Amino acid sequence: MKFQDLLKNISKTHTELQAKAVQSVNQFLTIRNWCIGAYIVEYEQNGKDRAKYGEKLFATLAQELKAIKGLGSATHLKRFRKFYQSYPNFGQVLAQQDQFLLPASIRPSAMVELQSVENEEVEYKKLLLQRVSFTHLSVLMTIENPRNRLRPYRAFFVYVYNLLPTERL
Repeated sequence: MKFQDLLKNISKTHTELQAKAVQSVNQFLTIRNWCIGAYIVEYEQNGKDRAKYGEKLFATLAQELKAIKGLGSATHLKRFRKFYQSYPNFGQVLAQQDQFLLPASIRPSAMVELQSVENEEVEYKKLLLQRVSFTHLSVLMTIENPRNRLRPYRAFFVYVYNLLPTERL
């Protein structure tokens, strides 16, 4: 091996593995955001002291969580709730992973009451979770109709990755 080959190998290894690390971080932040949204929805529906906080829930939560980067904003917390409400079946995707991605200690109870979805839809949402950032999903959350919300990425995965049948588009 020549010195230039050594440099090339190190550079290629660094670039490829760094990209994988970024992808993994994005995936786990998306999962984190979904779980936080699920916790908030669960609290809003069943919290024993929810009346105490009422409309101040997000401001109070943001104040209490401000030391944790990315969580000290009522806007972010509302977006996480909207994310869960927009994609409630992500729990189904997480539950069907070969190795469950979340320790039992942090699984929202929403994970227990998973909605049933077709296998094709679960496979598609796995791809969505693995390859689409939370930022992109946030933009899609503004589309009210769930089928229209996912259509752009479904077509993209079919065309680029040839991973899903096209007859359902």
